[in-house]
Amino acid sequence: MAKDATIWTIVHAAITGFMVLPIAMVGLLTLILARRQGDPARRAFSWLKACHPLLLV
Repeated sequence: MAKDATIWTIVHAAITGFMVLPIAMVGLLTLILARRQGDPARRAFSWLKACHPLLLV
């Protein structure tokens, strides 16, 4: 039973680590690209993207 839990933990950590990099890159790129445009709604979008990491806490 413990061996199954250990394997599950390793698989979960590997998949999470594999997905963190693309998600972080897309989040940062949208944050940077949203600030470069002159649209006022993009300011609110960048604040929204900046607050997303706080949801993990």
